[in-house]
Amino acid sequence: NLDPGGVYLESRGLATDGAHQVGWARQGAGGGGNQHAALWTGSASTFVDLNPLGYYRSQAHGIDGDVQAGWAANLVDSHDHAMIWRGGHDEFTDLHPIHLPSYVDSYCLAAGGGTQAGYANASATHAAFWSGSSLTFLDLHPADSAYSLANATTGAMQGGFAVFGTTLHAALWSGTAATFIDLHPTGSSSSSIHGMDGGIQVGDSA
Repeated sequence: NLDPGGVYLESRGLATDGAHQVGWARQGAGGGGNQHAALWTGSASTFVDLNPLGYYRSQAHGIDGDVQAGWAANLVDSHDHAMIWRGGHDEFTDLHPIHLPSYVDSYCLAAGGGTQAGYANASATHAAFWSGSSLTFLDLHPADSAYSLANATTGAMQGGFAVFGTTLHAALWSGTAATFIDLHPTGSSSSSIHGMDGGIQVGDSA
């Protein structure tokens, strides 16, 4: 049981590398009632609250070595910003592409190979890819897709889905929108990639 207790009312683990676990823990009303990105090393006593100063809500969704990836809600603009941490609330990098103002919110959902994957909201939800800083942001959104999202990354490749019409299509990229590969199986009503390891992808198809 990793739940930290105390001022935290509930918690959830979302990813692990075997030695470490990440997710979130929600504080009670006295602490604002918000979810805070969390890091554990196998027990409740190792809990680390990653929520950075200047942000009021956060979650961690991926882990890659000493890097934790997720998002945090910024107090200044009240928008969600893709985020990475290195083990502490004061060791963070905001990945939101502020140099590209059309993107309002951004989220990291996975980390691997020194990179991060997730999505950013502009006129629609676009699969996104980073290499550790906001300036490395890349929009993976394929042409003619209604929206897209990246759930996994190995560093060299990213996996997730893109929606065409109303159908989710499992999607694979190699760092740019131009490398998009549609993996949707013939006859399926929906498909998506949820995880990757090397050149193998796992997900679902219905």
